[in-house]
Order: sequence, then structure tokens, then C-alpha cells
Amino acid sequence: MSTGCLALASGVSCSTGLLVGFLAGHRRARSRFESSGWMDASDEEEDENEMDDEVREKPSVLSVTSGTAVTQQSRASSSRLRDNGIFRRSSSATYAKNEMSSTDEKVVIAMVGLPARGKSFIAKAIIRYLTFLGCQVRIFNAGNLRRDTGKAGIGAAFFDSKNEDAKKLRENLAMQCLDQLLEFVTGTRGCVSVGILDATNTTLDRRKHVYERVAVERGVCLFFLESLCTDEDVLQENYRLKLANEDYKGTDAVQAQSDFMARGKQYESVY
Repeated sequence: MSTGCLALASGVSCSTGLLVGFLAGHRRARSRFESSGWMDASDEEEDENEMDDEVREKPSVLSVTSGTAVTQQSRASSSRLRDNGIFRRSSSATYAKNEMSSTDEKVVIAMVGLPARGKSFIAKAIIRYLTFLGCQVRIFNAGNLRRDTGKAGIGAAFFDSKNEDAKKLRENLAMQCLDQLLEFVTGTRGCVSVGILDATNTTLDRRKHVYERVAVERGVCLFFLESLCTDEDVLQENYRLKLANEDYKGTDAVQAQSDFMARGKQYESVY
């Protein structure tokens, strides 16, 4: 299993496309060339320098066809490589495969960050972009699972790290949410499938448990994506939006915000 880490901070403009490129680039294109028969393994050393020179050119115009993102520049480079005899079909090849395609990839993105720092906002942006590219993507929110199991409306004391019973329950819910995510990711065939674990994951122990659980699944790539926000205006707006969820339904706004701020302090103490 391969892993990676990214952090997004407030005040920094970060394109979702950059994240997608990072996620999609963890498997080398050369392995696809060999598996599809375009190149024999024995040709690897003699062609390495020439191929690197060709593919180092900067991509230009992006186009999307049948859910596969390719570039006109990459297409032209592939044509030149093929014309120069670098791509040679092996005698065992039975079909050709688009060397720019990505199939049957399994990716888990585990969000990291304090409450109201934009984790769900980023997760939904990733969902929109990857869905546009034809990927199977789904968000698994630990807070929603907690509320669905009858734990809506509980106070800040439930999130106190010193509350051992509550801590154990929160960990179990997080792992249950991760199990549902992995069932989705591993059960999807023939395409890129991405599951996003939308939870705080603020402690080293939690992230270690996530890593160990994902490592059991063969061929699944794990990324931790941390969202940071220190802009007080943004935070105040996020706090206001949080008061609309099921935890504070029918609660006085001042009392609800006070409770949510206390919850945030509980997470900060172990972050």
C-alpha cells in the first residue's frame, strides 16, 4: 500500500486539479506500457533516456474523452515515440491499451483537521471534479454516522479525550465508517474508485488505526489530506453554518455556538 500527505491552508489558492493530479500520478505510466504490450521489459534501459526527454515536455490543452483525461501534447508525444520505433508491440501482446488511461485504481483519502476547517467543503469539491472525470467517488462522514446511530445532539463533553467511554465509542464509529468506505472502494471494478473519510482524524493514534486498517486491503492507496484555517472571518462563518446541523436542531443559537466552541477546544487539546 502506498501513502501520501497533503495540507491545504486558508489564504492559499489550491486547484482541485492539482490534488487530482497528485492522486492519479502515484502509478508510473511505464508499467502500463509494458503490461499492454507496447514495450518489452528488455527494452527498458536502452529507451529510458529517449522516453524521458520526450515526455518531459509541458502538456498544453486539456481535453476529456469518455471520462479519460489526456492532453494534445501527450498525444503528439506518443505519436512521435511510436513513429521512432520506441513503442514496439511484443509478440505476446493481444490488444493495445491507451497508455494514458487509469483503470481499477483504489484510493482512500482521509481528511484531517479541526471542526469547521473546511474538510467537508474540500471533500465535496473533490467529489465534483472526480465525478466529472468518470470516477466512482463517495464521501463517508463519521459525524453523520454518529447522528444516524442515535447520537445526535450530544454535548461537548462527549468529545473530551478524558471521557474514556465516549472516546471508545467515537473510535469504533470512525472505524465502522472506514469499513463502509473500504467496502465501496474494493467492491468497484474496472474504474478509478475513491472513498473520502470525512472525519477529524486529529490524533496520531486515530491516523495509525486508519493506516493499519487500509494496509490490510491489497492495492489500495491511502492519502491523508489536512485542512488548516486561521482566518477568523472564515472560521466565524463556518461556526455559524455548523449550528444548522442535527446536533443543534431546536437549540438556542448562543448556547449552540458556545457548545460547538467547547467541542473545538476538546479537539485542539489532542491535535
